[in-house]
Amino acid sequence: MLTKLGIGSLLVGFFMGVFAGISGFMEKENLWVDLTISKVLGEDQTESIITSINNMTIQGGLDVFMYETPLFGIFLGLGVILLVVGMFFKSH
Repeated sequence: MLTKLGIGSLLVGFFMGVFAGISGFMEKENLWVDLTISKVLGEDQTESIITSINNMTIQGGLDVFMYETPLFGIFLGLGVILLVVGMFFKSH
């Protein structure tokens, strides 16, 4: 099951990246170009998640993760993790 989720996540990330790249080359501002977690969740929800943690080091990492990392990169990373876990750890 994790292998299928990993492959699906990789496909979603790949196609989102392709659409973002095409839109960037055409210099068109649309949904795919700068889609991040903060745009999906909303500014208030994202800020409340980041400020709920007291450690400044983790807040800085979450800030970069939420505001600067494109969503297709997150899907690609999640897909690789799920694919590797699904391939090497079988549940019996």
